[in-house]
Amino acid sequence: MAAILGRLREAGAARVGLLSGPEPDAYTQDRERLCRQWCAETGQAALVETPATSEDPVDAALRLLSAPARPDAVHGLNETYGQAGVHAPARDGAASLVNGREV
Repeated sequence: MAAILGRLREAGAARVGLLSGPEPDAYTQDRERLCRQWCAETGQAALVETPATSEDPVDAALRLLSAPARPDAVHGLNETYGQAGVHAPARDGAASLVNGREV
């Protein structure tokens, strides 16, 4: 997790967020804990958003992306949340950038 978030920081993101999942499994809990730890070590507020179990992950991504201190980059816990992060701006009427390209 530190390597992933660090790479996003190296690519120019000042605030890196995590779009997590509602599953209470060890993987999810570890990723969130490691993200919060990395944020504390790098002096950034933890930007973690988790959808409710029955909520569309895109709605959680929109919350994260519309927060007052919105992240410059978002890491999706897995493909579901990565795709939610890509599709959220389009639902909000904006373009998404993936690897520097508009999608």
